[in-house]
Amino acid sequence: MTYSGLLDDAGRRYDPEVDPVGEAFFRRMIAKNIFFSGGIFLNDGYLVNHPAARRELMREDSLLRVMMRTQNFVRVLTRSPLGSSIADMPVQMAESGNASFDALIRSEEWESLRPLLHRLSSVWDRGNRMVWPSRQMHAGFTMLILRALAATPEQIGLTAALPVELDRLRDDFLARDPYQGNARHHFEQAALAIIATLANTGKIERAHMGLAMHELMTIANQAYHYNFGLCLNEEAAEPIAVDTSAGHAFDELLQLDEVYDGMLDDISILRVPKYLPFHEGRKFDDLLDASTHIGQAKMTYLAALEEVFHRSAAGPGEGLVDAKRGFADATHAYRERIAEHFGKFPKGDFDEAVFSSGISIGIGKLGDVATGGLGGIAIELLNNKLSPAEFLLRKMRIREIDTAMRGDIEPLRPNDYYKFSPAEIVQRHRALRPKFSSVAFDRTKIEAHISQVPPL
Repeated sequence: MTYSGLLDDAGRRYDPEVDPVGEAFFRRMIAKNIFFSGGIFLNDGYLVNHPAARRELMREDSLLRVMMRTQNFVRVLTRSPLGSSIADMPVQMAESGNASFDALIRSEEWESLRPLLHRLSSVWDRGNRMVWPSRQMHAGFTMLILRALAATPEQIGLTAALPVELDRLRDDFLARDPYQGNARHHFEQAALAIIATLANTGKIERAHMGLAMHELMTIANQAYHYNFGLCLNEEAAEPIAVDTSAGHAFDELLQLDEVYDGMLDDISILRVPKYLPFHEGRKFDDLLDASTHIGQAKMTYLAALEEVFHRSAAGPGEGLVDAKRGFADATHAYRERIAEHFGKFPKGDFDEAVFSSGISIGIGKLGDVATGGLGGIAIELLNNKLSPAEFLLRKMRIREIDTAMRGDIEPLRPNDYYKFSPAEIVQRHRALRPKFSSVAFDRTKIEAHISQVPPL
């Protein structure tokens, strides 16, 4: 399961792109989990208040609606004790002074949305809801943001906000007493104050104020989403990952696979068709059923990918050779089942040109890491032809192979080890620059964080 923070309105306020999470991206965000991962948790407030989610919610056969009722693949994270309470939540939020919810309930759209939310309460009461963590979430957020502010601006990826003195930002933030609640809002106000001061003194150009705020709020939003993910893992039967913006401020919390440099350069890739029938969500059901051909191919593919990671951590050898061959076979079979399954639906047969767009998976090093020590698997979700959005699905720490000093390690011979067709491999040393990431946490860091977040 994955907790998604990508619909968070705080993430949209300062983004230089105008609401990058539109309907096309929102559908593919769900699809990347259907094809490559597990189910999704969406906050009830995000679900109701984000325009793209709301429009998908209104369509009975949309991918969102179908995935909500199919094995509860999309679940609602809520404070509400009953499904029917979710329908009343926007009114309560508006009465508490929330401007965006107030605008929603005053709109014409609310007339049709409110009865729909009441009808959906029966879905939410059939195991589709998950209650918010019983922790003081503002305290957990404050812990994480103070951790980030203890670093240098360069370490947490600031560029436009480089002149910001993080200790001064920390002091202003703490002076607003975030431990009493509404901590992210207090951070935002502190950030706005320090950016305005820097602009008034000429240390930040006024034209760059928005971008500087975007960088600081990106860190704050990551802290907000990571805190949710860490606390959700407390009682989870299986690990819960987090979808959020990409960054390096909290890498020490993450589960990082260790692989030897070069081991995954030539991994087989998988392309998913560009023209998927998102308007007919029921056509994705079989991907969640391991008894179907496509469902079994998906499970085999994911298991083969895990085996490649397991073998690559041990370095070059016949075990890795066999694992990569097995993965190539699993990739080919999964691709064939995808073509077979979706080729039955509108848009006709999927040829190679169609498969080259839409959603594709690739591997490489993170292009914005100066040390070159991190890499990952990224999924490219086609937003439009001009701005595809890379989504980091897995993060890795890359280990160098010392062949000069150790005689027991045979130098890599890619031409001998990897016998795959050029059409089936990614470009070598591809530089990944993901905008979003889906990350899992180190178990020891989950326990350490939760132990310090007070219960409600």
